[in-house]
Amino acid sequence: MLAGRAAYVLIHWEYFSEHRAEVIGFAGLSEHGAIAGGMAAYLILRRAVHPPPAHLGSVCLAAFVLVAIAASLGCIEAGCAYGREVFWQTDGEASLAWQMRVDWPDAYQVRNPRWPTQVLMAAWMAGCGTVLWLAKVRVPEVLVPCFAIGDFGWQFLRGDSAALLGPFRIYQWLDLVFIAISVLKVIIFMSRPKRVTLSSR
Repeated sequence: MLAGRAAYVLIHWEYFSEHRAEVIGFAGLSEHGAIAGGMAAYLILRRAVHPPPAHLGSVCLAAFVLVAIAASLGCIEAGCAYGREVFWQTDGEASLAWQMRVDWPDAYQVRNPRWPTQVLMAAWMAGCGTVLWLAKVRVPEVLVPCFAIGDFGWQFLRGDSAALLGPFRIYQWLDLVFIAISVLKVIIFMSRPKRVTLSSR
């Protein structure tokens, strides 16, 4: 939560630089910062405790998925991560946008037909967690690129304010950073020489 708050303040520093008294608090969290902080805590715990607690990976994987789902669904009434508005006049009555519309509030508690981005993200994380669990992949680090790929796509449907850097929102750039780091870790892992053990006869 501390990492999520710190990242949120940095992303919105233009506002907080003029409202320093509001920096301390949890009225606004960055999901990217929270994920980075949670993953750092997991890695520190895994290295600090020898041997690592049994089923540490499984417990953290389940916890990360449940927290991500709860946070996404909790945003519905709070008006965070809300979808952009849709209109039958412009999108069309038969369009996917209009068929999936929900009458949910934005950050100002104004209700209008909009994309259900919170549920889409919750469903995505539930699907990722289920696939990893069935595949017996008990490595929480895999959730980082899973989250980033889903969030990158759903960001196109979001209506909450976010700085634009070129063609993408700042959150999408953070998603790309997460994906790049994950790919780099895979490349490093694959390039490591395999240990060969000689069995004595």
